[in-house]
Amino acid sequence: HSVWTANIQIGSPPQHLDAVLSTGSMHTWVISSTCVAEECSSTKKYDPSKSLTGIKLANEFTVKFTSGLTVLGPLYSDTVTVGGVSAKMQMFTSVNQVQGLLSGVEPTVLGLAVSHEPLHTSPTFIDTLFLNKQISNRIFSIYLSSGLGSELYIGGTNPEKHHGEILYLQRQDTMFWSVEGKASVNSQVKHEGRMVIDSGLPNIIGPKISVRKWWADVPEAQACAPAICGGAGYFLFKCNNAPSFSFTFGGRVFPFAPEELILGRLQSSPEYCVGAIHWTDTLTEKWILGARFMKSVYTVFDADHSQVGFAIAV
Repeated sequence: HSVWTANIQIGSPPQHLDAVLSTGSMHTWVISSTCVAEECSSTKKYDPSKSLTGIKLANEFTVKFTSGLTVLGPLYSDTVTVGGVSAKMQMFTSVNQVQGLLSGVEPTVLGLAVSHEPLHTSPTFIDTLFLNKQISNRIFSIYLSSGLGSELYIGGTNPEKHHGEILYLQRQDTMFWSVEGKASVNSQVKHEGRMVIDSGLPNIIGPKISVRKWWADVPEAQACAPAICGGAGYFLFKCNNAPSFSFTFGGRVFPFAPEELILGRLQSSPEYCVGAIHWTDTLTEKWILGARFMKSVYTVFDADHSQVGFAIAV
């Protein structure tokens, strides 16, 4: 269930935090030094009283997510720096209350989703850089690696991180980086429809019906008991018989190595592996392609042209 984080700095002098880079959320939020909830205990925190550039904009701001997570706290603006690039007066929530936070998830998020509000109203980190004329285009690219070398490339693309040409597709949603695509297993298309690209999600998830249909074509696959897999929606399959699987966009097939489907082995029956594609009750139509997908596919997010780009990652 790995998520990729980046070291960011907030305030003057800078306070160092580890943030999830989330293309699934337009909101940036950090845990406040005033948060005493159990969920806040094991993370680095932001202390606005120690920043010369921090300004409180509103006393209470609430962000709700489709996962059921809710974060609350005052709205601030301060300097946010990522990879040496600083967005001055970036808006974010300084969270002092958390409801439903999953354990093990780094509760600081740099929101990189599409801002569906006017640019000046609630700008994302990328929007703020653009408004400050630090980048000429609202475009960024993400390369994820199991080892060293993962990269958030701001303002363009890095040809050293992908093979071949980038395939661009029109964004299909005002709020998310979503495209039309197909999910196949063993060369059989099992789902066709809208897919959201979310770097803040570890795996690949979809609605119950379509994910069950996908796994039905995997020999000896079976549902995993929630008590064993830590929740509903997971599937088991024979580790030595992992299927080939792929995603297709605009007629171009992006194949995945069978081992990319393996989350881990079942301790009680090590011949069985837990699959990285699972269902959730919070989805009815869309699939969400998380970091598990992005490890194999170099992804470009272009807000100016409302498009998403894909290429084979190096």
